[in-house]
Amino acid sequence: MTSMLLRSALAALLLTCCLLPSPARADDKTFSGVSCRPYGTETTADDLVYVINGVTTRAATHETVICDIPVDTETVWRGTATGTLAIVFRGGGTASTVNCTALVGSGLMWGWNAYGSGSVSLPANTMVTAALGSMTAPDAYAWAPVSVVCSLPPNATLIRIVLHETGAT
Repeated sequence: MTSMLLRSALAALLLTCCLLPSPARADDKTFSGVSCRPYGTETTADDLVYVINGVTTRAATHETVICDIPVDTETVWRGTATGTLAIVFRGGGTASTVNCTALVGSGLMWGWNAYGSGSVSLPANTMVTAALGSMTAPDAYAWAPVSVVCSLPPNATLIRIVLHETGAT
């Protein structure tokens, strides 16, 4: 009888451990610039070149791209649970500036909230990382979509975007 109770208790414990979801944790996700798309009325797919290390502008003009950032949705970004982005670029043949804005959708999906808008100087032929941080999801909405819009200067490459989710996201 004791053996049967012990086996039943052990089986219940194993089922509980296996069936319960694991707690959310801080983590990092990396996305290639290849996943970014043309954005706005002035930039088309023909204005961009997709290569193994990211997306670059084809002509001697500024082009705008939008990049989707998949996020965890276990909990809301609030308090210590936030998101920060590190966006890695390579400058073209001349020094220039890149501008990016992180956008987080509203809880009711009626608009966007801009987070971490900023610029970074790109020395010629040099890799630079831009940091956009402390993003929180508006309206306590865990499923709010996140995107980044960047204006790339001539011959600059958006190599990758790293999302760091802090806290239990």
